[in-house]
This record gives sequence, structure tokens and C-alpha cells, in this order.
Amino acid sequence: MFKQILYIIIISLLLLTTGCWDQRLLKNSTVILGTAVDLTENKKVAETVTFPGSSSGIDTPQTTMLVTGIGDTTKDAKASIERKIAEKFDSSKNRVTLIGEDMAKQGVYSPLDSFYRDYQGSLGANVAVIDGKAKEALTMIPKDTPVNVEYFANLFKSAAMDGLIENHNIQEICTIMFSKGEDFLLPYLRVNKSEKRTKIIGMAMFNKDKMVGSLSIHESRMFLLLNNHKSKNATFTIKVSDKEKSRLENYINLSIKNIKRDFQVIEKNGAISAKIKLSINLGVNEYPKDHLDNKKKLKVLDQHIENQFTKIANRTIDKLHAANCDGLGLGLRVKAKYPEVWNKINWNRDYPTIPIAVDIESTIVDNGIIN
Repeated sequence: MFKQILYIIIISLLLLTTGCWDQRLLKNSTVILGTAVDLTENKKVAETVTFPGSSSGIDTPQTTMLVTGIGDTTKDAKASIERKIAEKFDSSKNRVTLIGEDMAKQGVYSPLDSFYRDYQGSLGANVAVIDGKAKEALTMIPKDTPVNVEYFANLFKSAAMDGLIENHNIQEICTIMFSKGEDFLLPYLRVNKSEKRTKIIGMAMFNKDKMVGSLSIHESRMFLLLNNHKSKNATFTIKVSDKEKSRLENYINLSIKNIKRDFQVIEKNGAISAKIKLSINLGVNEYPKDHLDNKKKLKVLDQHIENQFTKIANRTIDKLHAANCDGLGLGLRVKAKYPEVWNKINWNRDYPTIPIAVDIESTIVDNGIIN
């Protein structure tokens, strides 16, 4: 009798616990894969989303649809979009968020605020700044990548592997945004309408949540080296001469084989300074002039490369200072090593005046299969 009662109770509990209370059926939702946020002429928010279009058969290529909404806030713009699409708006699968430069200069926290507050928000989505309107970039669909968000995801991934950008997501920049003593940089892209592509042109610098300037391709690569970002695929094309008749022979293309960084923060009588020492091992990818087997000429070439690297590094630091962007996280080091000094200074005011010296030593360790 007792066993029968026990079986009845177990079966009753199984009937009560079946099902999922928070299920979200994809067939009832419009799954957003990419988002672009712009500032309109009258200072409103224009949000554009892309989502998969309906396909009529298995062999039919996947298409993407775009819808734009305008509102006083990002959430208001989303509501405008929802009034234009048949199913419920679902941004949990969003993979990329592109922000127009005008919006980025005003501040990126406001357009991203709704992502942080929504429990379904895709905090792992990549973030980038567009030179111009972000909507234009989202409409670019290269023939080799029918789904535009896949194009951006692959572009950011390969660029990060090549030591060209830092590939941040929405969650990561929120942590840095509210951190005293550190700023972030985002990929900076420009639309190429004739090729229906976007091109990475460097990195956008930020002070807190506002874009304050940009680094070029060479400066972006150097910034990552100064920030101890190691990538075996990173390359540099350096001008080492002006004397050769053939223009190609004035340049050398190098790959970064290995780097060692020493970042020192120095305090003297309450004044802060910093010194970054970089030791870089290089491989030669292209150098038509050659003569790399001649030790004397190789030493002269190494010196030319060091001089060029030092110029790029100093120019990069000058830009970071001028924009008041502490992308190297110097403030965090001061706070950790000299807390008493940190408590007495106004970092946002004093950072641009803090000297950062750079000492670069480069050595060619691999000249390819040609001796």
C-alpha cells in the first residue's frame, strides 16, 4: 500500500514539473544578428537591425533583411522597429554592434545601456566604430559572405589574429568604461561602397565612454605591441631608405616573431613617469635589396628598423596623450604601486602630462629560406 501511494506521488510530481516556464520559441521571434546605432541630424537615435530572411527551399541562399527605427532612446528606437516586424524582437543572438562616429563621440554607454539591462541582451557581441554612418556598413554584403554579420565577425577575428585590433565585446568595454585609470580602444572602420565592403582603418580611442580620436594602422599595431599584445601574424612595412632607385627596395616587410615588454612606473617627489622597454624579434617577409647575410649591413638595417619603430611608438603615445586616452592602463599601475600618490592626483587631468619614455630593441632572427 505504501509503495502504491509513493508511486502516485512521484507520478503526480512528474506531471507538475514537466515543461519549461521560460521557453522562447524561435518560430515566434525575429532573431536579430547585427545592430547599427547612429545619431540623426536632430540628435535622435537611429537603430538598424539585420535578421535572416525567409528562404523558399533548402538550396536557396540565405538572405538578410534590414529594418530601421528612430526614437528618443535606443529602447524607443527598438520599439519603433518592433512595430514594423511581424514577430517578437529577439536580440539574444546579436553578434555585432556597429556605432556611427557621431554617436561614439557623444558617448557609447547610452546606446549600449539597454543591452546591459536586458537579461536576454547579447553581451558577447563585438563592438566597432564606423567612420560615418553605421547603417551604411551594416548594408554592405560582400558576395563571398551572404550573411553580413558573418562578414564582420570573421573580419574582426582575423584582424585580431593579425595584431591589428583588440576585439572587444559589449561586456568587456563596460568593465573598462567605469574603471578609473584605464581606457579602451575599438576597431575603426570605413565603408567602401564600390566594393560593398568595410575596411579597418585603425582603432578608435576613447576617454571613458566618448570617442576622442583614432590611431592609424601602423599606430594601432604599435599600440598593441606597447600593450603586450602578442600575435604571431602581426606584420609591419617599414621604410628603411630613400636612396634606392626602385621604390620597392626602400621598404622591408617584417613579421613579429616574439616580444618582451618591461613596463616601469617611476615616482619621484610625488611626480609620476613611465618607461616601456620593448625587445622585438623579427622575421623578414619581403626585402628585395637583401644582403641579410652581411653582418655589418644587417646591423645597420636593425638600427634603421629600431629608429622607425621608436618614431611610430612616440607618435602613438603622443596621440594617446593628446586624446587623454589611457589605453595602456598606466593609471591602474600607478594606483597599485603608489596608492598614496594616486589619491592625491586627478588622473583625468594629469594623465596627458605624464612622460612615457620608449626604448625599443629589435633584432632580425629569421630571413626566410633565402640566405
